[in-house]
Amino acid sequence: MMTGFLLTAALMLANPERGFRFEQMVGLEAGERPGRHISDNWPVKRFAHEGVTVAQAYCYLMRYCDSDTIAQSKLDALQADFDRARRDGLKFLLRFAYESSAYRKDRKAPPLERVLMHIRQLTPIVRKNIDVIYCLQIGWLGMWGEFHTNPLCYDESVRGRILAATLEMLPPERMTMMRRMEYKISALRALGDEQELTEKSAFTQAPHARVGFFNDGTLAYHNDGGTFPSNGFCYGHNPEFARVSRESAFMPVDGELYWNEAPDPVSACGIRAIDRFVRHHYSTFSLVHGYSELDYIPIKGSIDAWKVTPVTAEMLEAHGIAPDKWYFQEKAMPSAFEYIRDHLGYRLQLVSADSSRVVIRNTGFSRPINPRSAYFVRITADGKLTVAPTGFDCRRFTPGEDVTLVVPKTLSGKGLLALWMPDAAESLRLRPEYAVSMAGAQIKDVEGHRLNILSN
Repeated sequence: MMTGFLLTAALMLANPERGFRFEQMVGLEAGERPGRHISDNWPVKRFAHEGVTVAQAYCYLMRYCDSDTIAQSKLDALQADFDRARRDGLKFLLRFAYESSAYRKDRKAPPLERVLMHIRQLTPIVRKNIDVIYCLQIGWLGMWGEFHTNPLCYDESVRGRILAATLEMLPPERMTMMRRMEYKISALRALGDEQELTEKSAFTQAPHARVGFFNDGTLAYHNDGGTFPSNGFCYGHNPEFARVSRESAFMPVDGELYWNEAPDPVSACGIRAIDRFVRHHYSTFSLVHGYSELDYIPIKGSIDAWKVTPVTAEMLEAHGIAPDKWYFQEKAMPSAFEYIRDHLGYRLQLVSADSSRVVIRNTGFSRPINPRSAYFVRITADGKLTVAPTGFDCRRFTPGEDVTLVVPKTLSGKGLLALWMPDAAESLRLRPEYAVSMAGAQIKDVEGHRLNILSN
């Protein structure tokens, strides 16, 4: 049975595995203290208008620093949150950790062998729920799982073993992230695979092709809160910064501002934020930090400032940023927040379509990260669907480039022609909210297929 056209906003597209994200604790057992910010309450409906489809999910393991075995009650609590994410149409940016400021003095961090035992024990539940895990970050060690403040974090062999165990935890086509490029380089060196990620090796199963980057100090001070070396820090001259710029075209990148920070007109202004998101191809970014409605201290921060800062195509061009011309045709002067919200990760724009070919451009900051195939669909007047694979991997939607898909002759005939880009997981394949919507196309849900209507 065919449903009516969806009222999808022309500018804001709620697409999976990209965009602004929440932050919340998951797997909380009885008596564990939840976080201090509103997003721990899963305000999915409240922020649907901001297109949030991802939540940074922290699973803290403080209770198991002295135990080789994680209790079934912890696993059950974590499974309940995976189930809730699936019901709500969310995916998790998942991180396991043993230390946070709230527990700093309570327990010592576990030894490496115990961490590795826990990774092996958690592997089945991660594999079982990989459909709603956007990416698993390498946390485990250090404060908040950021790989610092713990002596183990500075041992190259330890970094290598943690990376190897985390990659083994995941299906071979899925990626992880590390907190600094320095950590990635040294961990790969320990594994004998220290080489730069390029287009040739992108989306392969080589270790260096499966490690992305997360920057929990984005735009903080002159060196992103110590994310990049201080000496000589500037665009184009800092080797780690420059390497992230090159590799991030093919890997997931996430970030956040500092907690309850005030807007800094130099380091965190809207234009500079957009410039950074373009340079480092950010896929996701925290809506919680630096935003008075969600930060645990409700003061005005940089995200509040982005909401009242206008952006024009001319302003972007003046900073060497290629603007999304279709976007500015719809709205001549969006706020910096709107532009960031709508271009984090991928944004697919229908350029042209006829009965033989379709042209699509990715105008987003990044590209789809996880495996996802595209299909042509012909819909006849009686609602019958004929599906044909395009043979195209959506991870190849490169920012700023056009992709031409040729319509197979088997789909010639009367009826609507559409493009369908469902989730790769069988469990989510017919969940419309997990499929990709395109700007410039009418969106229609038909029998669980979220279809981008191309032409009659």
